[in-house]
Amino acid sequence: MLFIRSLKFNFFLAFLIRAVFTFYGFYHDYRASKAELKQQIPKYTDIDYQVFTDAASYVYKNESPYLRDTYRYTPILAYLMLPNVAFFESFGKFLFVLFDLLCGFLILKINEFNLADKSKNLYSILFWFYNPITIAIASRGNAESLMSFLVLNFVFFLKRKKYILSGLFYGLAIHFKIYPVTYALALVLYITEFKTIIRKKKPLSILQAVLFNSNLLKFGFTAFIILASLTYFFYLKYGYIFLYETYFYHLIRKDVRHNFSPYFYMLYLTDTTELGLIKYLSFMPQALLILSASFYLYDQLELCLFFITFTFVTFNKVCTSQYFVWYLSLIPLIGPYLNIKVYQIVACFLAWMIGQSIWLYTAYEIEFNAKNTFLHVWLAGLLFAFINCLIAKTFLKSYKKIKQIN
Repeated sequence: MLFIRSLKFNFFLAFLIRAVFTFYGFYHDYRASKAELKQQIPKYTDIDYQVFTDAASYVYKNESPYLRDTYRYTPILAYLMLPNVAFFESFGKFLFVLFDLLCGFLILKINEFNLADKSKNLYSILFWFYNPITIAIASRGNAESLMSFLVLNFVFFLKRKKYILSGLFYGLAIHFKIYPVTYALALVLYITEFKTIIRKKKPLSILQAVLFNSNLLKFGFTAFIILASLTYFFYLKYGYIFLYETYFYHLIRKDVRHNFSPYFYMLYLTDTTELGLIKYLSFMPQALLILSASFYLYDQLELCLFFITFTFVTFNKVCTSQYFVWYLSLIPLIGPYLNIKVYQIVACFLAWMIGQSIWLYTAYEIEFNAKNTFLHVWLAGLLFAFINCLIAKTFLKSYKKIKQIN
């Protein structure tokens, strides 16, 4: 059984599984395209993958990727998909699989740096490699593995106090998806070692110690330059539509179908013109939880980032399955430090999968059977949110602090 503990073997097997699912997707999509209307089969390939490819086809013709309706991402993603147009349409899927595997490597190195127990570190990596959610997301052509790669990289370099490199990846991460901006306060407190600064008696001294911290300046300035430069460059190239589709749209987005959000039904029943303060008030639970986590957990960086991401996704006004990868990539970083029994792990996983399955069934009834199950979708979403809260509570209670390495 030594091969099970071999990292090379698990890297290879993880790649093989993802490759098999990717190739299966070709067969499944072919069957779906031939199915009669009464026997509709959902395609295996994520709808967003076709959006990426279409956007790349516009870029290939030296046109704007935003000519493709519903392309709401950085132009860099369309550039990365150019081989889809020029050579092989499924190139992007294998690229996302590669990023998915590289996430496993980063998890290994971060946990090694934190002096994690070797066997627990291995189990954490196996959690990522053989997680059905991450396998499906990458092999279906969703780009979330790239996002996880950027986030794990900034954590990797931050733990090693490589503030410029960490800031570079943090700026890139915000450019790709704006949600990492929620980490900002926690990162300020972590980098400045706020617990030592707070001992100063005068508020002005505390403020000066934070604002003029050399490490924070390196990190923050690099992140700002990367984010500002990319934003300015693409604004000059594509205009306001780049700003709207890449950034602003995600702040005002309203999704009334594939949505795990607790706010789903309220937004579904509310006319767009009547939303007013509702869509802004929906940010309040997120904001309070993120602020609390930032102040109370910042010195345990991995746990803090996980909890912020977990609560952001759970209480967001739009929540789809692909968002789960944002926090699933951080669970292996806290896994070795959870003082938790096997039956609790199994119970958490089963509850999470059952909650998600119930929601998926109700959503399937809407999408493919044209049944009015919107209320059931919302109730299933509330159940799933409740399960998530119980899991977060279990993790917080069982977490053992990582000793800080100087």
